[in-house]
Amino acid sequence: MERTNSPAQDQCWVDVFEADYFMGRMRRLVGPRKLRQLIAKSVIVGPQAMVVLTVRRGGRDCQVTLKPRKVVPDLAATVRNAKIRGVTVVLKK
Repeated sequence: MERTNSPAQDQCWVDVFEADYFMGRMRRLVGPRKLRQLIAKSVIVGPQAMVVLTVRRGGRDCQVTLKPRKVVPDLAATVRNAKIRGVTVVLKK
């Protein structure tokens, strides 16, 4: 995807933490972007971002969408211990 420096895109990000409740190392992933996997225990979604998690549950892939400004202190509880198979950070339209 092509990147531009619009004000909305500057707010298209997700902060990922290596431990629950925003502990441990933090990385900011600026979108839009697509990842094959995400190692995160807690996340904060930026004001102009949406995060789409592709998760494996019951032998099938399904999607979980995290809306802008969503704060998730325990990601495993949100996806109900499903395996995260892919992550897409998209600019909210």
